[in-house]
Amino acid sequence: MKKVLITLMLILSLCEAIIMYALGLLMVFDLGVWPLAFLNALFLALTAILVIELVLKHSFFFLGPNINKGRLSLQIGTIIFSLEIMIMIGFYLLPTPLKLWQMTLIDILLLLLLAPVIIYLIVFNPAMTYASNKVEPKAIRHSVFLTNLTSYIGLLMLILLLMLAVYKTQYLAVKTQIVNEERQEIKLASSVLSEDIRLSALDVLTRSTKQSLQMLLMGEEKRLTEIQKDYIHLSEIKEFYQQARVLNRVGKEIIRVERTGDKVKQVPFVELQDKGDRYYFQKGMTVEPGHIYISPLDLNVEQGQVEVPFRPVIRFVAPVGNNSNETIGVVVFNYDGSKLLSLLEQSEGVTTGELMLVNSDGYWLYGGKEENLWAFMFPERPGLRLPDLYPDIWEEIEQNRNGATQTSNGLFIYEQFKYFPHQQNQLSNLLVNWPNWYVISRIPPTLVSDQLSRLRYIFISLFLLMAILGGITMVILTDAICKGKEAEQEVRYLALYDSLTGLSNRSLFYDRLKTEINATARYPHQLALLYLDLDHFKPINDELGHKAGDQVLKEVANRLRKNLRSADTAARLGGDEFAVICPRSGDRHNLSAIAQRLLDAFAEPFHIEYHERRLSVSIGISILPLDNPDMDSLIQQADEAMYQAKKDGRNCFRFAS
Repeated sequence: MKKVLITLMLILSLCEAIIMYALGLLMVFDLGVWPLAFLNALFLALTAILVIELVLKHSFFFLGPNINKGRLSLQIGTIIFSLEIMIMIGFYLLPTPLKLWQMTLIDILLLLLLAPVIIYLIVFNPAMTYASNKVEPKAIRHSVFLTNLTSYIGLLMLILLLMLAVYKTQYLAVKTQIVNEERQEIKLASSVLSEDIRLSALDVLTRSTKQSLQMLLMGEEKRLTEIQKDYIHLSEIKEFYQQARVLNRVGKEIIRVERTGDKVKQVPFVELQDKGDRYYFQKGMTVEPGHIYISPLDLNVEQGQVEVPFRPVIRFVAPVGNNSNETIGVVVFNYDGSKLLSLLEQSEGVTTGELMLVNSDGYWLYGGKEENLWAFMFPERPGLRLPDLYPDIWEEIEQNRNGATQTSNGLFIYEQFKYFPHQQNQLSNLLVNWPNWYVISRIPPTLVSDQLSRLRYIFISLFLLMAILGGITMVILTDAICKGKEAEQEVRYLALYDSLTGLSNRSLFYDRLKTEINATARYPHQLALLYLDLDHFKPINDELGHKAGDQVLKEVANRLRKNLRSADTAARLGGDEFAVICPRSGDRHNLSAIAQRLLDAFAEPFHIEYHERRLSVSIGISILPLDNPDMDSLIQQADEAMYQAKKDGRNCFRFAS
């Protein structure tokens, strides 16, 4: 027994290493986790069965003559399969994926530790018990229990595998749905912010290129009032402009229009300030005329101090050039950053997570803890940045720019604020220092966990219900499939046969005719087509009604069936037109006999609701030429021959010329 187990384990260990290597090669095809796990377990189980069969072939004395060795090897294969599936599921459920060599090593060690014990308890011990001449009742009960346990474990493993597969799929689906919905909201918020900035940049650029402003900066003060009125009017229309200013080449304010509450006013000359030392003026002066410098989003500073209460601001700076394209001043619009932040606040009402806005250095501009907001404006404040709190997340954000990542702190969905591709135009090439922000939504781990816990309870209840109602469901499903097949046959019949007469319809007629023509190409033989049109059928409909006409058509179909061969195909093409395909019809003499038989059949009176009427039929016959097997020509010739029969007095047949 020990030799058998040692031999089995050594071979299985070697095979497992080979199988795992092969599965590693298959991973490039993205087959999914479950197919690879199933293939791994299946190959290992088949190897175990083969090894046991070969080993036990030379161990007849060990187990005795009454032991079913095939069943024993199958039991061992089932154990190996179930154990390997459990190991693979364990790998699948690990929070951090293992490398292939780590999985292989752990897999082999678990097989070496667990498989011999389980095989001995479930297989070899009962087998040795049955090998004795006298089996105690207790041993039988024990053997039956272990056998049933093996079957139960196999079934349990199958259910567990399905549960975990469905749960994992739903887990990923819920997570993907949350990420997609959140990303859409973040994209929408970023798009709105981007559009506001674009329009503001356009306002500044438009005014920086006005000739009147150029003349003012070159000394024509009479332009001052005109420009002041324009800036006041613009600030009254667009409430998000805190200030609209014109600075000369040294940074001295020439015009300053500012908003205080709901009022817009022109600042008196004596209150104008020197902004030559401010970074946005210095940056703006280095930009070529016709371009726009966009400052970072920060807090407004007046008289060297951060204004209280805080006034977030973005400054749009457009240089003004003279005729030589030299910068002689700048136009500066202070955009109220609170408007941008209010847009984020509105978006937060429809998002699942906590919205945050951080700049390129990771400083909070919106969201997060209040003490960390605008920390870069206060050197004395030791405010933390996002990279300080979540270094791993920040590293991924800087690397990927857009995406989502799951950590113990929650699910982070991030989007780089940028000039969106659908907004690319000439203006985009004129913008300098476009804001580099990140809009981040942090979904707390408790929120995701709550959704998944509800999902978990639903699926547990569902599978318990499936276990109870499985048999009933199968009976109902079988009945439903049978009804579905019957309905399918009914639909197929209606699609191929005339519902009134039961003859082939036009679609089936063309299909049969094409098939017969193709058959003549493989096995040359005579093929004829008969076109039939009832004579004097319309008066029956007019005098006796359509119900009587339908009875006549049914009787016509019956007489066609009775007077045609089983190889022939009769079809109703529509109204009172019929056709007959006659394969292997013979020469004209045989076809004439068939046509005359049909004429004789129609000569018998039709009995319709106590009325007796006589009808006749006009028949056109065409024969397929073997050198030109064309279906359209065959049909056309039969149709023309039928009309020739009508011209010749009806109740006759004519061959196509």
